[in-house]
Amino acid sequence: NVTVLAALSSAVGLDQLPKQKPADILVTETFGTMLLGEGALNFVPEVRNRLLKPGGRVVPAGGCQYVTIVEIPDFAETLAAANDIGLNLTSLQQLQDTVYWKATVGASKVPFKRLSERKCILEVDLANGSREDVPLNRTFRLPAIEAGKAHAALLDWDIWLDSSRDKVLSTAPGQRNFAGDVAWGWLLQPLEAVDDFWKAGAS
Repeated sequence: NVTVLAALSSAVGLDQLPKQKPADILVTETFGTMLLGEGALNFVPEVRNRLLKPGGRVVPAGGCQYVTIVEIPDFAETLAAANDIGLNLTSLQQLQDTVYWKATVGASKVPFKRLSERKCILEVDLANGSREDVPLNRTFRLPAIEAGKAHAALLDWDIWLDSSRDKVLSTAPGQRNFAGDVAWGWLLQPLEAVDDFWKAGAS
């Protein structure tokens, strides 16, 4: 039997579950273009601690936010300031790292070149962790593996079924189908030169 409750998980009480007993399994898809984009570490630990029985399963058990430095000319062209309208707008390019681009339908066909390895920058334990486990600031160094112009940081994620990590769902380019493009996509954060005001966080 399946009982459907139309409510936020935070509004569901144990008395609303079948036989008023904790659940055996918690399944969630609170993920956006970014791994934590839909508040997974707000919702999952709260409902897990209240409504899941001791030793119950959380699916997925965890995940990781990845970043790769890429050269992607088609994307870079969309950021170039136009100078053919009688105004010099080139200074606006100093603000390009304050925006991002969500690559969805058709993005899998956009050519790009990886200039760094794909690096896990945030690992999340949905079975046991909480948002207090997430550091406020960290710095990662990504050595170049290819020559090129770094246009953007490409952000995607993996989630895994259980601690074995044998079964993985990924939003990495080349790993999605049409449905994955529509539902999640991946994110491009434009890059610019480091200035004197930039400070590194803890490595």
